[in-house]
Amino acid sequence: MGRIHFNGSLVVKLLGISLFIESAALALASLVSLYYKESDLKPLLLSTCITAAGGLLMYLTGKSSQRNSIGKREGFVFVSSVWVVFTIFGMLPFMLSGYIPNVTNAFFETMAGFTTTGSTILTDIEVLPHGLLFWRSLMQWMGGLGIILLSLAIMPLLNLGNFQLFTAESPGPTYDKLHPRLTSTARILWVLYIILTLSETLALKFAGMSLFDSACHALTTMSSGGFSTKNASIAHWNSPLIEGIILVFMFLASCNFPMLYWLFTGKLSKIRHNEEFGLYAFTIAIIALMLASGLYAAQTYEMGHSIRIGLFQIVSFITTTGYTTTTEYVHWSPYLWSLLMIVMMIGGMAGSTAGGIKVARMHVALKHARNEMKRAIHPTAIIPIRYNGKPLGNHIVLNIMGFLIIYFVLILASALFLMSLGLHFEEAIGNVISALGDVGPGFGRYASHYAALPDAAKWLQSFLMLVGRLEIFTVLLLIYPAFWRD
Repeated sequence: MGRIHFNGSLVVKLLGISLFIESAALALASLVSLYYKESDLKPLLLSTCITAAGGLLMYLTGKSSQRNSIGKREGFVFVSSVWVVFTIFGMLPFMLSGYIPNVTNAFFETMAGFTTTGSTILTDIEVLPHGLLFWRSLMQWMGGLGIILLSLAIMPLLNLGNFQLFTAESPGPTYDKLHPRLTSTARILWVLYIILTLSETLALKFAGMSLFDSACHALTTMSSGGFSTKNASIAHWNSPLIEGIILVFMFLASCNFPMLYWLFTGKLSKIRHNEEFGLYAFTIAIIALMLASGLYAAQTYEMGHSIRIGLFQIVSFITTTGYTTTTEYVHWSPYLWSLLMIVMMIGGMAGSTAGGIKVARMHVALKHARNEMKRAIHPTAIIPIRYNGKPLGNHIVLNIMGFLIIYFVLILASALFLMSLGLHFEEAIGNVISALGDVGPGFGRYASHYAALPDAAKWLQSFLMLVGRLEIFTVLLLIYPAFWRD
């Protein structure tokens, strides 16, 4: 069995085309810097030019590609590569401005941006000029629905093998098409994404934030990212109204976007039997109640404040947004901060901007376990798994079970590695779950930032952020020998 012909030129060409999008985003951040007349204008403009030049060079290098259709292998390589390439060029403003001169830290910060993880090595976010603060937020917004989905929405040149690209990047296990043409589906989703982002911006401005802070937080809420312009995150404003607005939009961003489209267009019949949504809302309500009750029982806060803290933190962590209204959770009892770890692993709904395992996968796994117990009693019975009223194919169930096995193996192996570097157990397991689930906040010494994290740990967590954002298989398949054979 020989090796296949891999069309590397086509991958390089597509990477070059995609970099034009990043250069346009950097140009937009440059305009923000120009408006505020701050010192980051030159680094941002230089980064824009370097990124555009890099994109042009890649495009010209790959222009000679003889084949115009992208295959499965090229698709997986391109999807994995584009996130790394975007990170490499995206970290230039931080390095050229001198605010994050270290390569490891700049890569970590930028990967946390594009993957919407929200982890940071910055000890003082508020010293950053407006252009860089906006770039941090814009990175997350671009990564929220996905770089490939953005490319498919605005650049027909990527209409080559777009279903391969779409499935390799989409937050599974399902992502419904809203239109027979995938590019049209991408545009519909991005229009909805933009409308929700603008709506939150206006709501936060009305609630008392400045227009700049409103825009930045809307960008990082709708992407389930969590980067803030303030050191204290959302606690900076100490406003129940602001927290309530952000809570609502965090929840919306973590819902299945095709479902939101049917909801807003009044086609309720298409979402009436959505099992995942009901289970997701129920899970949030129950665990938020458990956390609030625990906080009140421990006399940490009075009842009203316990409910406020408990609901916000559970929604923030289960949606993998990662905003905080308190860092005191590191001092809570193991029972209480374990609830946060659990919801970080669960994550939001499939087809949303949230990370984590996804509620649909957890639900199917539970149904599979229930069926296996039934088969133990009735060995000859044929018991299909039905989801949303439709039977699931066996290959989908096996894919989900394989995903879960690899997910937990990665958590255990990575946590052991971090402990070997000197991290305490709760820090190691919490950091790994946070990185793999694209959540952001850590535990112990890393609740506020990751500045003191060893460099080896930063590279591992950067890798886990990418693996988690691309749903494991897309990245790990590249190191699987059979993937490269006929």
